[in-house]
Amino acid sequence: MPDERPFTLCQVDRARDDFAAPQDDLDFIKVQLARLPTRKEVWRAAMLGMIGGACIVQGLAFLFR
Repeated sequence: MPDERPFTLCQVDRARDDFAAPQDDLDFIKVQLARLPTRKEVWRAAMLGMIGGACIVQGLAFLFR
């Protein structure tokens, strides 16, 4: 019969820490992904940048014509 000793509290605590670490990492990644802009927000910023830039260029062309 093999020697079956129960785990000590220190061993159990270390095992819990080992299993909790990936969960903490996953929670951090979830938070970071939630902060990324959506497609709609990126599209809006790109369109406003292009339209705003075109308006500025046209305005400058009109002024210095």
